[in-house]
Amino acid sequence: MVSRIQAHRNNPRPVSYVLGGSYFCGEWFLVSPEVLIPRKETELLVNYIINIAGNRNLTPAGLRVLDLGTGSGNISVILAKRLDCAVYAVDIRAGALAIARRNARMHEVENKIKFFQSDWGSGMDIEPVDIVVSNPPYIGDEEWDLLPPEVKDFEPHIALRGGRRGLQHYGKIIDGADRWLLPGGIIALEIGPKQAGDVEVLMKGFTDIRVTADQYNNPRMISGVKKNGSNPL
Repeated sequence: MVSRIQAHRNNPRPVSYVLGGSYFCGEWFLVSPEVLIPRKETELLVNYIINIAGNRNLTPAGLRVLDLGTGSGNISVILAKRLDCAVYAVDIRAGALAIARRNARMHEVENKIKFFQSDWGSGMDIEPVDIVVSNPPYIGDEEWDLLPPEVKDFEPHIALRGGRRGLQHYGKIIDGADRWLLPGGIIALEIGPKQAGDVEVLMKGFTDIRVTADQYNNPRMISGVKKNGSNPL
């Protein structure tokens, strides 16, 4: 392994791709160039869901979560494992879903996760869910050239680029969440540091909207509760 890391020093290829895996929430996940390498910032999203479930004395039996843009399956796997809940994991890419399935098997939660190949859930027929979670592509076109080579030259563009101002996908995700969530259900989305205000405007069907900062004090997550019902959590 040492020689592989040494070889990386003269090559900007991400070390996680060299090693074939990366840690997320203290757990090892398989990764390949088909999927985004899990980021520390995304742990905020996962921990929020775990904490809100625990703080409200949630009984996991019957809890359903929809993970849109699952990638390596890191969010789905951690939630299925730590909340013992059912998860619908969605991605448009067959290659990403193959990696996500491998991670689910490795962590022994494959019986708790159902995988769907779909564009943000389009055409899916699933039961209503309690939580919708997503870490969508949110790098704006205007930011793309500022990214380091190990990101923009190696990680999948489809998992990173979010169009003008990075907002291209949020409307679809939020509209879908409004359809799939039970009344009072939770939506939690990772966002870029400059996107909180724009995404909050899109979340007009939700209440109790909160923006949470990451370890660098940048806005990194937005959450809300679907209107017209008491919160099931």
